[in-house]
This record gives sequence, C-alpha cells and structure tokens, in this order.
Amino acid sequence: MDEVVAGLMAGDTGTGHVLRLDRVSLQRGGTEVLREVSLEVYPGERLGVVGPSGAGKTTLLRLLAGLERPAEGVVEPAVVPGERAAGGVRVGMVFQDLGLFPHMRVRSNVAFPLLVRGVPREERRRRAVEALAQAGIGGYADRFPGSLSGGERQRVAIVRTLLSEPSVVLLDEPFASLDPHLIGRFAEWLEDIRARSKVGMVMVTHDVGLVMRWADRLAVLVDGAVVQLGRPADLYAQPRTAFVATFLGGANLLGAVVAGNAGPGTVTCTVPELPGRTVRASVAADVPAGASCRLVIRPEHLTVGAEDEPGGLPCEVTAVEFAGRSADLSVVTATGLRLRAGAGSADLARRAGDRVSLRWPPAHAHAVAA
Repeated sequence: MDEVVAGLMAGDTGTGHVLRLDRVSLQRGGTEVLREVSLEVYPGERLGVVGPSGAGKTTLLRLLAGLERPAEGVVEPAVVPGERAAGGVRVGMVFQDLGLFPHMRVRSNVAFPLLVRGVPREERRRRAVEALAQAGIGGYADRFPGSLSGGERQRVAIVRTLLSEPSVVLLDEPFASLDPHLIGRFAEWLEDIRARSKVGMVMVTHDVGLVMRWADRLAVLVDGAVVQLGRPADLYAQPRTAFVATFLGGANLLGAVVAGNAGPGTVTCTVPELPGRTVRASVAADVPAGASCRLVIRPEHLTVGAEDEPGGLPCEVTAVEFAGRSADLSVVTATGLRLRAGAGSADLARRAGDRVSLRWPPAHAHAVAA
C-alpha cells in the first residue's frame, strides 16, 4: 500500500486541523440533533466519539463527511463525498452497514474508488491486490463479501476506504459485527493500518473501554452537545459531570457539600453519610463553598484493609463479584452508604458479612456539580 500511503501524505495538511466544526447545530423533524458542537480533527490523530444511544454520534460523522449540512455553524473545509476539498482534504467513511457490493468480488469492491476516478483496469487490479496483501487479507481477493465473516468484511471496507486516499477516515461502530473475542485483534489490526498509512481516524463506538485505550482524544456527546473533550486519562480522572464519570467506567458517587477551597483545583467537602469526616478532592470547575456536589471515587482507588485499621472507614462486605482478572467488593457502611471497591488477590477470599475498612488517597477523589 505504499502508493496509498504516499497519496495520504500528499493530502495531509501537516499543520492545524484537517476538519473543524464551529458551533454547529442541526435539526431533524423539529428535533435538535446536534447543539452548538465545536470540534477539530487533526492530521494523523485518533479521535473517539462516545455517548448514549441517540446522542447524535452518527449525525456528527455524517456532518464531517459532508453527507449532511448544518442548520447553523460552519463545517470547515466543506467536504463533498469522494472529492478533495480546499487544502487537499478528502474524507473516507466506513458505515456501520459497510456498503460492500454483494455481487462483486473483494478485489473489485476494494478497487471501486479507483474505478470512479478513472484509473485504468490493470492499475486498479494491481493496487487493489497490493493493498489487500499489505493489510493481511490478500487471500480474500477472489471471494464475495457474503462468504466472509463480519470482521473480514470490516477489513475489506477499511482497505477500500484507504484506496480513496483520504486525509481522515470516519468509522461508525467498527466493532458492532464482531464477536467479543475478536475485537481486541481487530483493534490491533486497525491501529497497525493507521500507523502505517499515517491517516487520521475518527471512531464512533459503544465500546467505551476499547476506545479509551485507542484514542488520543475523546469526545463525550450527550443530547447533541459535546460535554467534555480531551485525553481519555484526563476525562477518566477529572470528569466534568457525574454522567461522564459513570459512562467512562465504574464510579462511586457520594453526595457532599463543599466546605471550602484547599488550593488551586482542590476543595474540601463534608459527606452527610460519613459523619465526622472531611474529604479533600480535586475539582474540574468552580464549585463555590456551601454548594452541593457529588464526589467521584473509582472502585480501583479504594484500598481494602482490616476492620480495625486506624483511620479506615469501617464497612461490611455484602458481595464479592469475580470478573476474570479482577473482582469488586460491594460494601456498606454503618450509615447505609453503599460502595464498590476493587479487590486485590488477598480480598478474593472474603465473603459477605466480613468486616473490613476502606481508604482512598485524596488525589483520587474528584468533585463534580450535583
């Protein structure tokens, strides 16, 4: 796929963004689907887009691909599907239904973008065969899509998109048709293709755990608006809302009240269900003293100790949930506060009714608005 890579690099803007949405809104049937969305896609980056069903994720991809136009705001550059926009930007999109032609062999499916551009037949064939071989699926060239597995069809669709020499590839739920045990291998293959082609990718997916490991940046879309955008590690450690906290992973949410400021980006809080304790926490946005908030504490940041451990929070184990490489303890305090704690190897022998204590580092408590 060397010629594909060369074409990609030639179309790469090199600096600044490849695509940009500036305060974009879109309505459909009187319903607001997207609301003042601002977002940039940079050359070669991996951008993940997550959110609940109906949040507008696929519509966002269609706007980036030029398949829809916003009611308000600007899409820059304005892209026409299959053509280059100003600055040499071309967008390729892999739809959830893939759009492979069932009556055409894999080789012809992959070569279709070259046919549209008038590339001679023998050249189309050569480049399609080379691209399939470089992608590790050369043995599928003479097969029809209907004879392939879901993962194999996904690979064919992506190789076909890359032969259109895009600046960025948009992926709509690329893991939806894969069995769970194949997702990791497909993600590795996808990353290998991206790294070799240097093309940027935007991925919409419901697989939050995988996209957090894959993405350079992550956008969380809720009710048509981007509620948080940044590095996955930053969003996980310092979510702006309780929804983001729970959507990105397991989280204990404790009702609290801000007692005061404890330094830049840090507050102290009182927790009604933890009488006599003051909790120090980071904060992503200004929450004034006296305001109600919610404390986010991840299960993996809670350390389980002996019942009489000094300074620990006394609890009773209510359940032990084993999940392969990890497990969670469900516990309850004397005031009825229920928490989940990540279990270490020594904790797997615990049983319901055991008395334990919990601790957590102040750096791993985070306050969000109530």
